[in-house]
Amino acid sequence: MVKHLVEQVLARTLDRCVAEGLLPPGPFEIGLEAPKQAAHGDFSSNIAMTLSRRALGALEGKPRDLAKAIADRVVDPDGIVAKVEIAGPGFLNVRLSADVWPRALGEVLAQGAAFGTSNVGAGRRVMVEFVSANPTGPMHVGHGRGAVVGDVCASLLTAAGYQVVREYYVNDAGRQVAALAHSVYQRLREHCGVGAAELGPDDYPGAYVADVARAMATEWGDARARSIAAQPFSENAGLLQTTAVNLVLDTMIKPTLSHFGIRFDHWFFESKLHREHEVERAIAELDRRGFIAVEVLPPPKGMEPSVEESATPGVPLKIFKSTHFGDDADRPLANAAGVYTYFAGDVAYHWDKLQRGFDRLVNVWGADHGGYVKRVQFAVEALSGKKGQPEVVLTQMVNLLKDGVPLRMGKRSGNFVELQEVIDEVGADAARIWFIQRRHDAAVDFDLAKAKEQSNDNPVFYVQYGHARLASILRKAAEQGVAAPRFDLETARALTLPEETDLLKRILAYPELVAGAATALEPHRVVFFLTETIGAFHSYYTKYKHTERVIGPDAKKTAARLLLCLALKQVLANALALCGVSAPEAMARAEMEQA
Repeated sequence: MVKHLVEQVLARTLDRCVAEGLLPPGPFEIGLEAPKQAAHGDFSSNIAMTLSRRALGALEGKPRDLAKAIADRVVDPDGIVAKVEIAGPGFLNVRLSADVWPRALGEVLAQGAAFGTSNVGAGRRVMVEFVSANPTGPMHVGHGRGAVVGDVCASLLTAAGYQVVREYYVNDAGRQVAALAHSVYQRLREHCGVGAAELGPDDYPGAYVADVARAMATEWGDARARSIAAQPFSENAGLLQTTAVNLVLDTMIKPTLSHFGIRFDHWFFESKLHREHEVERAIAELDRRGFIAVEVLPPPKGMEPSVEESATPGVPLKIFKSTHFGDDADRPLANAAGVYTYFAGDVAYHWDKLQRGFDRLVNVWGADHGGYVKRVQFAVEALSGKKGQPEVVLTQMVNLLKDGVPLRMGKRSGNFVELQEVIDEVGADAARIWFIQRRHDAAVDFDLAKAKEQSNDNPVFYVQYGHARLASILRKAAEQGVAAPRFDLETARALTLPEETDLLKRILAYPELVAGAATALEPHRVVFFLTETIGAFHSYYTKYKHTERVIGPDAKKTAARLLLCLALKQVLANALALCGVSAPEAMARAEMEQA
């Protein structure tokens, strides 16, 4: 908000410089940042340095002289700027009028829950595909991080003015779901008493497989289940696979996501691509554009997504000519037996996304897909001409700890900790914040014990406690007969302490924070904002607790500080909502604080 006002002042000023023959016509990119040191003003711009080579006449190549010319010609009919100073080689340090910050406080309170939203996205359509865990069993902790990152990215994009569709890609074709079907079949035989479960080396050993088999028997009825269990697996492989996948989705994946506050607009099944011949159509489109060939490929240099993609020595394969776009190898679309590769399915899936008319594609994948990103982007470029699509957010691993000791095994899975167990242990709020408190490309140490602590070392408690503390202050004011104030500029001008101005600046920076986090797809920025902002409030509150109380003898100052508390409480609630985290109105420790 305030930054945008300053940008408008500088834009009008540059237009004046153009009119006076000091600069050629724009457009101009106005770089505006908040200085790290308050002594350097409220905002700083390097615009004079970036434009000095374009300056006309005697100002050409002289950034400091151009900076002075700009400072002397400020066009500011609304009185936003108090002073523009020149620093260093040509920086413009802008100091704002005293009323700018308190006046903007009124806009925060007027916008309420909408504060922080913008139209940066201008209604452009975005597909955010995330989680997309194979439907072969319960979700593990790694899936949980991808789920929260994707969910918050989608929320950020929505707040920034994009039209967002959230999609889960169900990998219900291929070797892994075939192995699930066989595993469930063996457990079904055991459950129905027609034979012992004989699991192969590729089958899933977890106890949850027996749960799926029992659910399958309940769905079908004992007689039908026994009949299918008594027949060879190959006789009912398709039925077993479809039923097993749906049961895993309905009894494990969807309930866990629901408990975690994750929703999807659409569930897209990979089997649709094969059933409706979309893979063939996508490959035909690549062929029409000249990017398909038949070649004998060398053995792959690294790990492929599946063994189906391994080249067979001496056997020509249908390939996508990804080396045309800079890839280190062309990529097979079918193996020697003519079976489509995993990559071919992904090509078709992204072709489908393009056909649905999305302007921006965002995929949230695990870090193990790092080597896979470029080939998919090259395929999208070949199909559409769009570079760098999809934008891929790679989430690094989660190291699960309890009291500092690594957790390795789950109760039912046998070899991983289920996400549902973590949610049951610490709650959805804590899990969500812990998953996004670091950059998505950095590993997270998730200590279950610390996530439940009521201490300042626990980020979710620290922020929620801050919100509850603000709510407690407002309640105490009401109990003491101090009515919640309505905004007026004269009252807000009483916020004169440096810490109060700092809090105002933090609050008013929130819309830019949201827009930036949406553009960069970086949810952790919201958590940083939350912890830093509430930390600044706690420090302010503690410092002045006995000298400049929020509810004190000076009625004007009390009203102003209650306005500040109202605005800060609102922005914390808005930011927590973006993270999918609750904003409690009361917590025991907060109620003990004295306003």
